[in-house]
Amino acid sequence: MKCLREIVLIHDLKRQGLSVTAIALKLGCDRKTVRKYLKQGLEAPVHKTREPVQNLLEPFEAYLRDRVGLFPDLSGRRLLREIRAMGYKGSYSTLKPFLRSVRPSRRTQFERRFETPPGKQAQVDFAEFTAEFTDEPGVVRPALAYDAVLTVERRVSKEGMVSVGGNLYSVPDTARRRVLEVQHHTAEIRIFEDGQLIARHPVLEGKALRRVDPAHRKAPPPRPPQQMPVQGLRRPLDFYDAVGRRLAAGSQP
Repeated sequence: MKCLREIVLIHDLKRQGLSVTAIALKLGCDRKTVRKYLKQGLEAPVHKTREPVQNLLEPFEAYLRDRVGLFPDLSGRRLLREIRAMGYKGSYSTLKPFLRSVRPSRRTQFERRFETPPGKQAQVDFAEFTAEFTDEPGVVRPALAYDAVLTVERRVSKEGMVSVGGNLYSVPDTARRRVLEVQHHTAEIRIFEDGQLIARHPVLEGKALRRVDPAHRKAPPPRPPQQMPVQGLRRPLDFYDAVGRRLAAGSQP
């Protein structure tokens, strides 16, 4: 359908004496189209109004807002299954833009900068090389397994445990600080307090596991044995000796 400007142009070219074929070539349209609008006259084209598209998601928007507000990490696929069970007939592509508009933005944690005094620590890029020592000519040896270390801070729980990689490791009862430094090596967990190594554990394979070193738990001091109370009154031995003498003297004729 031509716009009003093009219809006016068709009529203007016709008044200038151009034929239908010339007008069609000039405007890049079909001759039938030119004849149609010349016959129709200068009338504005009538556009059909589109019927409003039904919002299939609207009945479920309140439910989705509540779910995303309580559990921001719920996936769109999970929520799609839930509302489909409630009668939703729309597509996933309709659901995604709505979830983006109502899902709370995630807060990114600040990076922890590890500062040390000058000369205490050095950082180098990993490299592999061989060396030949003068005391062993011809013998080539420093390719060693690279031991990656992750240093983090962990809070000690009420049970005397720290969480590393989804598992729990014990710390000694003598630990005074509630926040300790933990080094996560490839095969070992090392726990430090004020720079002193206080615990070592092998890395647990899996999740939600616990390891308690028996040496970290001191046995409670033994309780003194309870003495049974003595019934009656306590008297010195001299008292009973005097009573015995009086009884003996009274029994004589």
